[in-house]
Amino acid sequence: VAKFINNVLRGDACQIYGDGNQTRDFIYIFDLIRAIIKASKLNVKSEIFQIASGKEYTVLEVAQKMQLLLKKHNYKMVLIHSDERVGDVKRNFSDINKAKTMLGWIPEINLDKGLEETIKYFLSS
Repeated sequence: VAKFINNVLRGDACQIYGDGNQTRDFIYIFDLIRAIIKASKLNVKSEIFQIASGKEYTVLEVAQKMQLLLKKHNYKMVLIHSDERVGDVKRNFSDINKAKTMLGWIPEINLDKGLEETIKYFLSS
C-alpha cells in the first residue's frame, strides 16, 4: 500500500505482478498496535499470534480501491501488469481466532477505512 502511494506521489506507475489475483490480508496499523498493547499487558509469554484482519483481498482489488480513493484527491494511479514473480505466494491470509480468544482483540478498522486513512496520512506528510 505504501509503495503504491509513494509511486503515485512521484508520478510513477504501480506495478502488479501477474494478474493481481494473489491474495493478502491487510491490517491497519492502529489495529496492530492495539494487539501489541493488549499482548504486553497479559501474561502470554512465548505465545505466537496472527495479527491481521482475518480477511483476504486480491492485490488487484486493493489497487482498484486505492485508485478510486486517490482520484478523490486528484491523483491518478496508473496500474501496469508485469510477469508473475517466481515463488510468489498465491494466497495469504491469517486465522486470528487465537488473538480474539486469548487477547480479547479484534480488528476495528476495515480495509476501506484503513486505505482512506493511510492515503490521507501520506498526502499530509
